[in-house]
Formats: sequence, structure tokens, C-alpha cells
Amino acid sequence: MTRNKKIAALVLVLLIVGFGLVLFFANNGDDEPEATPTPVATPSARATAASSPSGTQGGSQPEAVTVRFTDDGFSPQTVTVKSGQSITFTNDSDRTVEPSSDPHPTHTTNPQLNVGDLAPGQSKTITPTRTGSWGMHDHLQPSLKLTVVVQ
Repeated sequence: MTRNKKIAALVLVLLIVGFGLVLFFANNGDDEPEATPTPVATPSARATAASSPSGTQGGSQPEAVTVRFTDDGFSPQTVTVKSGQSITFTNDSDRTVEPSSDPHPTHTTNPQLNVGDLAPGQSKTITPTRTGSWGMHDHLQPSLKLTVVVQ
């Protein structure tokens, strides 16, 4: 085989491998259909009134939404918050978890949602401002998913 043919064959192999990697990472974790975001119940009028200084609704920032991680995964699996509203992640499981934005393993879709490690019993609060519907997962067990809608 001539040198030019060897180089052409090598370039062809590299292109095929590169294309295969792009397809693999583009489809990784997308085997399940996207969950359609559903609104999450907002705090009751009594809770909102109790949290505002004047005891009336509408005068304060909405309460933080809580997402619990149990041995079965995220609960609820879809949350909706307003831009600037806090989300508290609480680990109620018996293992360390790492809630992270999609895609796995790079977590680059919305880095505001990358919570970091949560030991059993630990909680962390984040305050996303970037609007949109964002997929999340547990980095340590990527099949466990959550959708965060920021309005």
C-alpha cells in the first residue's frame, strides 16, 4: 500500500470513529421520551401569607421548592419555579448523590443546576435564573432523572 493510501485509510477510520462518538454522546440518555413538564403545586395561601412581612400575598419572593432524593430517585420528578426562586435539594436516601444538569457526564446544559455532592441527610439550595425546561440526573446514577422548569 502506498503512503497516500495509508494516510487516506487512517483519515477514513478516524472520521468513522469520530462520527460514532458524536452519535453515541448525542443519544446517551435520550432513550426515554422527554417528560412533559407539569406545574408543581405552589405554596398554599396560608404558607405564603405567613412568609410575607405584612401577612398578605404577593409581597414577597415565593418560597423555596423542595426536591427530595429518596432510594427511588427524585421526588417530585418535575418542578416549576420562577426565575430567582430557590430550589432546595434534600438527600433522604442512604447514599451520596450528585444532582446535575444534563447531559451526562458533562453537565453543561445549565450549570446553574449543578448541585454537587449531597451526603445522606444533607441539603443544598440553588437559585436558578436561566429560564427554560432543563433535564437533570444523578451523576452517580444517571438513569434517575428530574425536569426543572424555570419561568
